[in-house]
Amino acid sequence: MRLLKSLALVTGFSMGGQQANHWAAIFADRVERMICWCGSAATAPHNWVFLEGVKAGLLADPAFADSRYQDNPTNGIRAFARIWAGWGPSQAFYRNKLHRQLGQETAAAHMEEFWEPNFLAFDANDLLGMLHIWQFANIADNSLFNGDFAAACGA
Repeated sequence: MRLLKSLALVTGFSMGGQQANHWAAIFADRVERMICWCGSAATAPHNWVFLEGVKAGLLADPAFADSRYQDNPTNGIRAFARIWAGWGPSQAFYRNKLHRQLGQETAAAHMEEFWEPNFLAFDANDLLGMLHIWQFANIADNSLFNGDFAAACGA
C-alpha cells in the first residue's frame, strides 16, 4: 500500500469544512493548502444549540423508539429536514426564490421535493451520529494539541 506524502489542497463545506480544518491541523506537514467555507475549527455554542433543535425534531417521532426502530422514523426525519431547510440556505435564497432554479416553484415545494428526500435517504441513527460528531468537533481535542486551540489553528 502506498501512502500519500502530501495533499495540494483539502477543502470542505459545512461539516466537511470542519474535516478540512482537522486534516490541515493534524497533518500540517502533508496538507499544503486548506479551504473551508461555512465550516469551523470548533463548533460554536449557537451552532450546537441549532443542532440540538434538529435532533429534537428527529427524536420526537414515536417511531424512533429510543433508536430501536423497526422502520426508519420518516416523520422525525421529515421534521429534521424541514428544520434544516430554514438553516441551510440563506434568507436571500428564499427571498430571491432561488429554489426555482432547482425546479421547485415555492419554498414549501423546496422543502418537500429537495430537503425531505435528501434526508429520507439516510438512516436515522446515522443522522444522529453525524450530528454528534459535528456538535463536539474541535481540532484541538486530541493528543497532538491537548486542547490548545491556538496551537491547532496555527498548525
